[in-house]
Amino acid sequence: MKTQVKKVYRRCVQRGSSNLSGVDIPSGKKLAKEFGYPSDLLKEIPASHWKTFAGCGNPWLHVKMRPKWRVLDLGCGTGIDTAVASKSLDKTGFVVGIDLVFEMVKASNALFNSYLCSERGKVSFLGAEGEYLPFKSHVFDLVVSNGVLSLLPDKRVALEDVYRVLKDGGRVIICDLVRLCPLPEYFYDLGDSWAWCMLGAPTKLELKDLLKNAGFSTIRFTWGKTFHYFATATAIGFK
Repeated sequence: MKTQVKKVYRRCVQRGSSNLSGVDIPSGKKLAKEFGYPSDLLKEIPASHWKTFAGCGNPWLHVKMRPKWRVLDLGCGTGIDTAVASKSLDKTGFVVGIDLVFEMVKASNALFNSYLCSERGKVSFLGAEGEYLPFKSHVFDLVVSNGVLSLLPDKRVALEDVYRVLKDGGRVIICDLVRLCPLPEYFYDLGDSWAWCMLGAPTKLELKDLLKNAGFSTIRFTWGKTFHYFATATAIGFK
């Protein structure tokens, strides 16, 4: 599964687009506008970089950032959500973006080195797996995961590790696809269906149970758009 995910998202970077299907579906900057990303950020980041955006929502609508926070962008892609977080932090705060795909990490670094130089000191990126976070316990105030949890084979382990690295009182915000019903058999024959968050998408109940079993005491859930067998949704877990 991880090999296929790497292959697909490496291709996104190489082709400069998160839409590899050729079908006219919202993606990139258009998708970010629909999700309500800040207009100043839409202008500041070059269009070529927005084309690789593949989020499932806007986590920043669900939190009031604090300038001294420590933030983890889990599955940072090319650094869009990392950029949003960095804009709200002062010199004592920082945000770390991690991604499984080396090309994504490289593109994230390029964004901050070329276009967001003033934020560079508050940001770092590294290659890492979502289930095994290379951080000490009780480090972060906030973890965001946008279109990533459904890609992880072992969501239980991933959320337990997210809980571990969060400070007491911290929170995780997950924007992702949620499965509304059993999927037809043909989904299992589609080579990229896991990489596009479909086969790995949990139901609402499964997602809430995963968060609860990981240790999160308060869980909030918000529906987004519904289409066919799925819906976008945002789940927030408080430690």
